[in-house]
Amino acid sequence: MRIPDGVTLGLASELDLDELAELSFASHGPGAGQAPVAAAREVLRREFAGQDGTLIPEASITAVVRDRIVAAILTVESPPPAWDMPDGPTVLDMFVVPDWRGRGIALAMMVAAAQAVEAGTDSRQLSLRVQSTNGGALALYARLGFEGVDRTGRAAVVRGLGIAESDR
Repeated sequence: MRIPDGVTLGLASELDLDELAELSFASHGPGAGQAPVAAAREVLRREFAGQDGTLIPEASITAVVRDRIVAAILTVESPPPAWDMPDGPTVLDMFVVPDWRGRGIALAMMVAAAQAVEAGTDSRQLSLRVQSTNGGALALYARLGFEGVDRTGRAAVVRGLGIAESDR
């Protein structure tokens, strides 16, 4: 796996909650149904507290450039019940600030998260949800070997291990 120049991958931490909330809001923005930063902080607090599933620490990753988090992925052992998805490791949230998109950061984080799931669990599968209108994300997941399971107007559920041989 190639990590983009100048980018360091590390483990996500609740100590980064304020920075992650700002990042989440900047990435998703109000147009994606994301509430103000305070609400993003509350969502992330719930996620770190395990209220939406038990985080897999090794598969919950940040991408840092010059001491600033520019992207994050949070992965849980099982999806929240409200998601109505198959049991097993699930990407709960992933975001990359707009200025850093298209540089391979999401690819590097997805490969690292999938490798951590593969190494640390019995699962050979990683699931996630994505807005069905998010063409960039859908293309990334297809490149990584994910396959669509269900598509509605709001979301596509995709499943796979997330590591194509060419990205190992």
